Amino acid sequence: MRKGTAQIITAFINGKAKTVKTTRTDGQSIYYHGNLIAWRNEDGTVFCTLAGWGTPTTRERLNALAQKLTGRGGFSQRKHVQYYNDQPIDESEIIQLV
Repeated sequence: MRKGTAQIITAFINGKAKTVKTTRTDGQSIYYHGNLIAWRNEDGTVFCTLAGWGTPTTRERLNALAQKLTGRGGFSQRKHVQYYNDQPIDESEIIQLV
């Protein structure tokens, strides 16, 4: 996990605001290049999405979050198709982590 990613994920989990280069969190949501990629509802449920951008960095950010919250990452790409837990997904699909 990249150092900046670790800082953002830790801040998000602790409900604190943090910005590292192109990624920021207000403690309730995570944005990458201004795109909402993860958020926590009032009941504590965490959702994430590739936000239409199946890039290696977007997957790295979301896998770091998934690893911290569930003990495993799950986003990948094979032959230009995005996957979550080995199931094909649309780049705009919303995934519930916890």
